[in-house]
Amino acid sequence: ALCRTLDSQTAAVTVMRLMPEMDFVVEQGNRLWGCKYGIVDGQAVNEIYACALGDFRNWNSFAGLSTDSYAAARGSDGPFTGAAACMGGVVFFKENCMERIYPAAGGGHQIVTVPCSGVRKGAERTVAVADGVVYYLGNDGVYAFDGSMPVCVSRALGDKRYTGGVAGGESGRYWLSAVDAAGETELLVYDTQKRLWHRQDNTAAVAFARWNGEMTVLCSDGRLLDTSGTLGTAETGFSWSAESGDLGLYTPEHKYLSRLELRLKTAAGSTVKAYVCYDGDNAWEQVGGVSGEAGQTRGAVLQVRPRRCGHLRLKLAGDGPCRVYSAAAVYEKGSDGP
Repeated sequence: ALCRTLDSQTAAVTVMRLMPEMDFVVEQGNRLWGCKYGIVDGQAVNEIYACALGDFRNWNSFAGLSTDSYAAARGSDGPFTGAAACMGGVVFFKENCMERIYPAAGGGHQIVTVPCSGVRKGAERTVAVADGVVYYLGNDGVYAFDGSMPVCVSRALGDKRYTGGVAGGESGRYWLSAVDAAGETELLVYDTQKRLWHRQDNTAAVAFARWNGEMTVLCSDGRLLDTSGTLGTAETGFSWSAESGDLGLYTPEHKYLSRLELRLKTAAGSTVKAYVCYDGDNAWEQVGGVSGEAGQTRGAVLQVRPRRCGHLRLKLAGDGPCRVYSAAAVYEKGSDGP
């Protein structure tokens, strides 16, 4: 603590501990780490701070000990846009780089500036850790940082750009309630093991939190949702859809797709319909469907017979639970003519 004024031996003494103004704060290694970019008391500041070891109230202890506080000025330009504690260290993001901190037990902490695609400004709440990997929303999509260089993992979502949102991470999944330029919200889920994206619905999340080992979502309308479906009231009557990529593009010897066979199992009362889109057209044609029946044990086979085309896309849409076990494509050889 610092004694600011001392007028006499009998006067009252004011002792205070000053804490630096910070944009983001995270905990790592029994210390609080923070960052600040801007004007403080008329001075330009671009710094990273850490409190004394085990003492979050002490930010100005510089006695030459390994437990001292820490402060370092940075040369990278731009405001800080996010922070994460991961892989035994701390990362402070900017839009065009990251400041990666390597804490040391002896107090010789190191900071490395890594030029990369960082967190988009205003998207600081999209930073979340899932399976030891940091995921966040950047200017060009959702990025994954596993300790090497950030990699964009959201190419499958198309060209749609998102400006912000709220995210949460759990084992195997990264949840992102993303907001686009028009202010519309989409709840996206990234399967970190299968590397697949799922568009859930338009749920607007306020926050994600782990409770009793389950990921819960606080919605803007006041609802509290459990993503695993084990707590509260189970969801019923939901609709879903799944769309393939282009099929039949790379078939030698003039082969064409003559039949698709899908083996699936639906719950009683559930329905599944198959649609086909030909040669890049956006018009979907229904080509088949199945319904779940009580007592059904072996599942059903949905056969799709498309017309001759250069390539096609397949979409399955249904109401209620459904599990697809396999999909087989049958090709036939066509003529050599045009």
